[in-house]
Amino acid sequence: MINKLIILLFCAVSYTVSGQIQLIANQNVPEFYNPSKQIDSSTNLQDFPAHIQKKTLNCLKWYTKEFYDSIHFIKGQFIDLKQITNTGFFEDSTTFAYFDIEHPIPSYELYFGLTDRSLNIQQIIIKIDLDEYGQVLAFNWPYFSVKKSAFRSSDQILTLLNEGAKDLNYALPDKINFVFKENEREFYWEFGYNLPTNVTNEPGSSSYVSSISQRVISIPAFERKR
Repeated sequence: MINKLIILLFCAVSYTVSGQIQLIANQNVPEFYNPSKQIDSSTNLQDFPAHIQKKTLNCLKWYTKEFYDSIHFIKGQFIDLKQITNTGFFEDSTTFAYFDIEHPIPSYELYFGLTDRSLNIQQIIIKIDLDEYGQVLAFNWPYFSVKKSAFRSSDQILTLLNEGAKDLNYALPDKINFVFKENEREFYWEFGYNLPTNVTNEPGSSSYVSSISQRVISIPAFERKR
């Protein structure tokens, strides 16, 4: 895939009287990863080992900066890798190739929510995966300090969209998602466009507009098929 997404969730979109799009980031909480059966889970961060709590909170404080006080714990789980191994989970070649090489299974999977009404952020999901020692395996937040002033308004996002995706020639997008793009390490608004009805067997086009920078990525239909 040209652009790998690790999280793509629902976002709320409203329209003003003039037809202007109002963008509101509102992501749903994903389901837990469940390799074989229900793993020990909790909605209380204090139920997890002290070193996991400390590493997680330090990670959030360091990277989210002034957003930290607006973040709350949603849920988390402990995955017993030894138990999974004993059940023969990794013996299947397909399972091994997908999970052991491309997507390491964490010992701890934790979800946090960020809410900031002043920025039209109803809820952004922050996922942190850690191994049993507290090493961070995955973290869907930019690896640089993000200030509140960096988040762009709906008008600014739509201006960048119109400037960077003129080739799409659609008045309004058919779908809008707020996503975190792993390879870019940034939050993006995804604007999807269906092709005209006289064009068949095509997936349509998409434009991605960064919520915190000037970056715009336009993906025509023929590229999305690759």
